[in-house]
Amino acid sequence: VYNAAETIDNCIYSVISQKYHSFEILLIDDGSDDESLYICQEWQMKDPRIRVFHQSNQGASSARNIGIHNAIGKYIQFVDSDDTITEDCLEMIQRIIEEYKEPDIVEYRLNYIGPSGVRNIQGTILEDGLYDRKYLENIFLPAMLQCIEKPEVYYNLFNVLRFIKRDLLLVHGILFNEQIKRWEDMLFAMQVFYYADEMAVTSKALYNYYGHMGGGLGGKYNP
Repeated sequence: VYNAAETIDNCIYSVISQKYHSFEILLIDDGSDDESLYICQEWQMKDPRIRVFHQSNQGASSARNIGIHNAIGKYIQFVDSDDTITEDCLEMIQRIIEEYKEPDIVEYRLNYIGPSGVRNIQGTILEDGLYDRKYLENIFLPAMLQCIEKPEVYYNLFNVLRFIKRDLLLVHGILFNEQIKRWEDMLFAMQVFYYADEMAVTSKALYNYYGHMGGGLGGKYNP
């Protein structure tokens, strides 16, 4: 959370209003100089599932790493403070986790909502289903690295597009590199895919990404 006083309420409300209730929310304030921290603390007092952390401004990677270190849930989802999740997001993810017996990754799509309000769907174009280690190792990762031609595999690597099993991150020491300011999402995601044994995919758009002037995905300011 960084200077998100105008958007953080909508973001948090989209999570606490889910039909699926067994979750925690970690709000990491990254040195905001507006009312963001106060708003987060107000929410913490209203809902015991919410925990608030505060640090001096160190950037998104540092804030996400605090979340990874302090999370206690089985899966982790990253949500930017100016975005929201769809009303059925957690319910749908839970169904997929149960159906595919707790895969390491659950991949979904997002609604990209531009400054004019125009919405289009972005993210994976893989078919719904479960993809095993052999597929990830022999097809998916080489295509991501552009070592082989596989147009249907390539898609956005931003980490708001997936749920990740927390143990996968802890066992392999996967964290965001706090020394880089660009492409940190890609580096983190490639490590996740490298160590994952299974990836479940749904074509449903479960995340609402609000774009800003001059940006598609990746156009947001990272202080």
